Amino acid sequence: MAEDKKSGATHSDHRFFGLTCMFFGSLWPVIEGWHHVKEKSERRDAEIDHLLTSRYVDTVREFQNCVFHYNRYNDERLLAVFDFWRPMWFWARDLHVAVSETFAPMA
Repeated sequence: MAEDKKSGATHSDHRFFGLTCMFFGSLWPVIEGWHHVKEKSERRDAEIDHLLTSRYVDTVREFQNCVFHYNRYNDERLLAVFDFWRPMWFWARDLHVAVSETFAPMA
C-alpha cells in the first residue's frame, strides 16, 4: 500500500480517518434528535438516556462542529476523538445500537 511520504500514513489510514470523521460527525444530529423526540413525545429509553450522560457527548458536539464547519486541519477538537478512541468507539456503538433498536419497530 502506498504511503504518504510526509506523514507515513497509508491509504487505509486516510480512509479510516475520513470514515471516523463522518461517523462521529453524524452522531451529533442523532443526539440532538433524541432530545427533541423526548420533548415532543412519550418515547423514553433509559439506556439511551444513560448513554447520553457520558462525557463523550460534548466531545461529539465539538467534533461535529470541527468536521462540518471549516476549520484548521489540526484542530484539537478533531484530534480529541483519537485521544481516547477505544472507549469512545464502544460508547458510540452502544448508542447506535440502542437508538436503532428503539426506532426499528417504527420502520
